[in-house]
Amino acid sequence: MIKIKSFFVGFHKGIHHFSTALTTLINVILLAFVYFFGVGIVSLIAKGRKKSFLEKKISKEASTYWNDLNLKKENFEEHYRQF
Repeated sequence: MIKIKSFFVGFHKGIHHFSTALTTLINVILLAFVYFFGVGIVSLIAKGRKKSFLEKKISKEASTYWNDLNLKKENFEEHYRQF
């Protein structure tokens, strides 16, 4: 009976180590795929069209770089129950 119990305890530890290694491998592969094909392709397309997602141009004439949201200029009815 002790041999059977020790077998299952060892089997459980082996399966646990195998599943941890397999999970790490699959996560690395999936994240690399998403990064290189998702982010990489979007980056290449954006560079090809000369699109910048951040405003990086520095203007000495600007007093601030904050964008005005104009929240008080629109009516409340336009935003009420949007969905």
